[in-house]
Amino acid sequence: MNYSVQDMLQSVLDKAVADADVAGASVLVMQHGQERWYAQSGLRSIERNEPITRDTIFRLYSQSKPITGAAVMLLVERGIIDLVEPVSAYLPGFVGQVVHLDRNDTLSSGVPMQKNDDTGVAAGNADAIVEEPVQRAMTIRDLLTMTSGLVYPDATFEAGRITAKLFDELGDRLYSDNPMGTVEFANRLGQLPLRFHPGSHWSYGTSADVLGAVVEVASGMRFGDFLQQEFFGPLGMTDTSFFVPADKQHRLVAAYDNPKDPVNAVNRGHVLREIRTDHLGIPYAADHAPAFESGGAGLRSTLDDYAKFGQMLINGGELNGVRIFQPDTVRMMTTNGLKESQRRDFSDWMPAHGYNALMDVAIEPGLADENCHLGEYGWGGWLGSYFCNDPTTGTTFLVMMQLTNSGTLPFIRKMKNIVWSHVS
Repeated sequence: MNYSVQDMLQSVLDKAVADADVAGASVLVMQHGQERWYAQSGLRSIERNEPITRDTIFRLYSQSKPITGAAVMLLVERGIIDLVEPVSAYLPGFVGQVVHLDRNDTLSSGVPMQKNDDTGVAAGNADAIVEEPVQRAMTIRDLLTMTSGLVYPDATFEAGRITAKLFDELGDRLYSDNPMGTVEFANRLGQLPLRFHPGSHWSYGTSADVLGAVVEVASGMRFGDFLQQEFFGPLGMTDTSFFVPADKQHRLVAAYDNPKDPVNAVNRGHVLREIRTDHLGIPYAADHAPAFESGGAGLRSTLDDYAKFGQMLINGGELNGVRIFQPDTVRMMTTNGLKESQRRDFSDWMPAHGYNALMDVAIEPGLADENCHLGEYGWGGWLGSYFCNDPTTGTTFLVMMQLTNSGTLPFIRKMKNIVWSHVS
């Protein structure tokens, strides 16, 4: 029998919802500026029985990172930022950094999964820790390639345990009269010990949050205002921001706890339950600009808005007559930026890919777990959203969903296999 791509995508989505893998999800495929396929299934709120709609607003979490990387590269293109400048040129908290080398650290990928016991009180073996001054200053390039030594909270190594304490404080102040701001948070990160010497390894961490602060200092504007002026406004991304205004709150999707790997242990093995979490200092339902505008996790957006950003990159920096980048800047930011010694750490997680400008870049497609083309790039989010651009076919592939600790679920790979097999 002949099955259309539309029918196959819809079938995969419907099954994921029927199997309670997700409450609801949507997928959009754009190619050469034209919509090829769109499908949706399920609910944006189980409790209110509201269906996923095309204009549903999703929390991007780490899918914010490609936009932050683009903001930095725009300032590089304009000659305002230099990739090998020390971060301390913008943020004094990064002067005189130290490294805590933990003999018990196996240098896993550092992906931040939220658990009930994610606090900064877990203790390590002090005898296993060696403190050293950094061998060289951390650079902007280190941040863009996640080779900075900065980490997310993680109880399995010393730098992660200490970083967790700062995130605890960020959360404690989130709704207070004195919330921690973007630049303050970044400077405080700079005063914490690093996991390794800058440039010596790859590990997922808070580099994008620091880059948001660098953009803020370099541009003289709040990070969110810079993104609005340089990207969201010109590209017509009217629903993308660090907050959702009151008149759009009804379109904001609910986040659901993953029964297989929950934030709250009581949700393990149960039906999907909404979880109102401020994971990584991101207010669950912010209706005004937060003090901390997280370049690593803070944006909210829609499928159509993010597709405009993706297609702008695919087009070499231009969309609908509006030029954001020169083509060579896009080429630079979508080319692998890791040395082989650094990529060994990353390849434990994503063996087919390199990394640059806060995105993965496919360099060995045959090692991928799904249909993959050389040079494709993108990134996903903690709640399962997924973005991939394929320059060889001019295709932008986007999936939106909201499930904690989910990564790239099998149904997303199934849909990407369908799409990549039918675009040319």
